[in-house]
Amino acid sequence: DKNSGRVIAFGTVLICQGSFVTTGKIENIVASKAVRGKGLGRCVIEILKDEGWREGCDKISLFC
Repeated sequence: DKNSGRVIAFGTVLICQGSFVTTGKIENIVASKAVRGKGLGRCVIEILKDEGWREGCDKISLFC
């Protein structure tokens, strides 16, 4: 939140280098109760997918 400096949504992407394939594993998607249902989790996932592709992932998976 810009005004309070608090984190309102979060997620991680782990880049796993295999012998033949680099995989991005998206996990730990959370959103504050105050913003749930507003699509922020979906936005976090899209940002993490973009980051995975930029890092050279061949595939990206969502782990819940």
